[in-house]
Amino acid sequence: MKTCKICNVEKSDDNFYRYKHPNGVFYFHSYCKDCTIKKNKIWEKNNPEKKTAHIIWRKYKITMDEYNAIKEKQLFVCAICKETKPLVLDHSHATGKIRGMLCNDCNHGIGKFRHNTEVLKSAIKYLDSTR
Repeated sequence: MKTCKICNVEKSDDNFYRYKHPNGVFYFHSYCKDCTIKKNKIWEKNNPEKKTAHIIWRKYKITMDEYNAIKEKQLFVCAICKETKPLVLDHSHATGKIRGMLCNDCNHGIGKFRHNTEVLKSAIKYLDSTR
């Protein structure tokens, strides 16, 4: 049993997140899971830019400056359709390498074609033949 330092309620250990100390021993956090979630949601609401920067760093290992440079290089338009829609980072699932920024429609489109250039070429040939 452990007492949460935020709500001051005594709870069983499974109500607390565990973490592994560098010495190899597992410890429990001071705040219960419910209080940790509430605390994190408040932080995220008050720090949207930092949340975005953290997600981009964790997922792609690039800074916000690098992220913004990619958008600027593409003139803030989708690399495929050239429309000014909200953009997402596109990356190779095989290598993890960032290819550029796409709108959601184009990003989902290449995903539906399994990132396979031969399938995309076949789709283009099909569309051209049905005009």
